[in-house]
Amino acid sequence: KKDSEQPVAAPPRAPQSPPADAALSHGARTGGATPDQVALWLSRLSANREGVLFEDATVQIGVKTQYKGPKGVVQLYVGNKSGGQLADCCFSVEWLQGVNGALTLGTGSPLPPKCALEPRQQMQVNCEVFALKPFAACPPLSVSYVSGATPCYLDLHLPVVASKFVEPSPLSKPEFDAQWGKLLFTGDPSVVPSVDKWMKPDTLKALLSNGIHLALAEGQGDTECFGRGTFKGSEQEKTVLVHAAVDAGAKTVAIDVRSDSGELRSALLEQLLSLVAAKK
Repeated sequence: KKDSEQPVAAPPRAPQSPPADAALSHGARTGGATPDQVALWLSRLSANREGVLFEDATVQIGVKTQYKGPKGVVQLYVGNKSGGQLADCCFSVEWLQGVNGALTLGTGSPLPPKCALEPRQQMQVNCEVFALKPFAACPPLSVSYVSGATPCYLDLHLPVVASKFVEPSPLSKPEFDAQWGKLLFTGDPSVVPSVDKWMKPDTLKALLSNGIHLALAEGQGDTECFGRGTFKGSEQEKTVLVHAAVDAGAKTVAIDVRSDSGELRSALLEQLLSLVAAKK
């Protein structure tokens, strides 16, 4: 599945961290986006290769991605929607334990400390990403610029999740059952209210296979899905199993994840619950 929204490109910004108190604060000219909308964009990108990461009256940040093994490239298209120049544009990523990377301009040249984005123009910033071992959260992405005389700061997250580095590991249902009881990191299934879209088994299976990159075990029932994948880090490779069950009568989805990595289990469980939970 793909988002209906298409990313709009924009110019790449220079790497520099905004002040510590720059938590998603906008000037009156930018309008801003709600935290719920920002979270929804990030959730969609966790299971899609492209889409919108952020948009308000002044800036749009679109994303395209590609991954293979422990390496990935996230292309940020930063567009100036306004009629004025955006000055002192800066980008920085706070890399977490288990994943790191580097920012460059779309041309491959180093990202300058600051740069300007002219009206109705766009720049491309490339982010090379390297997975070392499972990680549980998306790396924070800070964006800052000056619109008119107003400094503006965005506290976002790079849409890099552990499942981007997962590759399918085919298996039979008996093999799934045998491995299910042997994995160290387990927990009770999480049951969340959902929507009609996820009551269709084929849609849920497509999410697990295309969005989370799991191989589905044969012998799936009408209401259950069983999948397995392998996280491909340069330092660690870990296994993850997922059991998803639909209750159309109660309109809920139950998600159970097991792994030989606590970080990998937490990351995929949180991601799946975010995707299938009913949005208010």
